[in-house]
Amino acid sequence: MKILKFSIMILFFLLLLFLFARKSFAFLPPEFLVQTFSSIGIILASGVALAIIPLIAVRLFLKRNKRIIVILLVNNVILGIAIGFFFYYRYYLPVRKDSYLVRPLAPKLIGDNVRKYGISMQAIEEEEEKKRKVCFIDIREPEEFAVGHCKKAYNERGVELSKERIKKIFKISDKDFQEILFIIYCHDGDRSIDLAKRMNLPNIKYLIGGVLQFKENLENFQGLIEPSEALFGKEYTTKYQINVKLAADIIKSKKSVVVDVRGRKYYEVMHIKGSQWFRIGNMTFLEVEEAMEKLTKQLSKRKQLVVIANGYGDLFYAQLLIYRLIRDYNLSEIDYNILFNQIDYIFKYYDIPVQK
Repeated sequence: MKILKFSIMILFFLLLLFLFARKSFAFLPPEFLVQTFSSIGIILASGVALAIIPLIAVRLFLKRNKRIIVILLVNNVILGIAIGFFFYYRYYLPVRKDSYLVRPLAPKLIGDNVRKYGISMQAIEEEEEKKRKVCFIDIREPEEFAVGHCKKAYNERGVELSKERIKKIFKISDKDFQEILFIIYCHDGDRSIDLAKRMNLPNIKYLIGGVLQFKENLENFQGLIEPSEALFGKEYTTKYQINVKLAADIIKSKKSVVVDVRGRKYYEVMHIKGSQWFRIGNMTFLEVEEAMEKLTKQLSKRKQLVVIANGYGDLFYAQLLIYRLIRDYNLSEIDYNILFNQIDYIFKYYDIPVQK
C-alpha cells in the first residue's frame, strides 16, 4: 500500500511539472531545450536525472525499506525517460529536420549547393599555392567585423554586394575580375551560401563553415572569432527574453511596439497584426536607416518594445537591433523584450490578432 501511495504521489508531482511546462513554456529557456537535448544520450541522462530528484526526497523518509526504494527508482526512471523522449521527438527532431533552430555546421553538409558554391580552407590554400590571387570579403555586419575578422578581408554587407560593387571595391576591370577567386564568408556559412547562390558566379565561393574555420588558422585572423558575447554580453542568449504569457499581456495592452526579425518568408506566412518586419541583415543601409527613424518615433510614444525571433540567427538580429537603439539613439530607458522560439504558442494559446 505504501508503495502505491508513494508511486501515485511522485507521478502526480511529475505530471504537474509536465503540465506546467506545456502551459507556460517558461520553466526552461528555449535554447536549453535545443542545445542541451541534442542527442538521445543526453535525453536519457536528463530523464534519469529528473527521476532521481523526487527519489532523493522520498529516500530521506524510507531509509530502511530497500524494496520501496528500488520500485520507486525503476518507476521514476521509466517516467523520466518517457518525458525525455517527449522533448526529443516534440522539440528537437522537428527543428533538426527543418534546419530552423538547429542547423549543422556547413562542413557536415554534402549537398549540391555546398559542392557548387562552397570552398574549404584547405582548397583556398591550394589555390594560393598555385599563385592565384584570392580576395576575402567579410559580408557580416560592421559590428561583427570590428570584433574580429580575417586580416585580408574587406567588409561589405552581403545585401549590398554585387559584381559591380566588388569591381569598384577592389578597383579592377571585368577581365581582372574573372581571374581572381573571391571568398565570401559570414559567421557559420548560412548567410554566405545564400549570397553565393544569388550571385551564381564560378569565381565567387563561400567559405564552408564561415569565420569559425579560422579557429584552426588564427595567424590570418585578428580579434575575436565569436562576436556575440563581446557585443551583447555573456548573457546574450537569454538577455531580454520573456515567456509567452508575459509577451501576450504586453502586446494586448497596446502600449508596445512589436518588431519581427524572422526571415521574410516566415513573416509573410504569419505574423502578429500590426507588427513590422525588421531583419537588419536583409535590409540595405538606407532601408535600415528609414526603419530606424520610424521605430524611434514610435518608441518615443510607446516605451516598450517586443521583438519576435525564432532561430539563433533571428536572436542575433534581435540583440543587434536593441544594441543599435541604445548605442546610436540613446534609448536605454525603453523596456526591451524578446520573444524567442515561442511565436507558434502565442498564436495557439493566446488571443492575439494574426495577419497572413
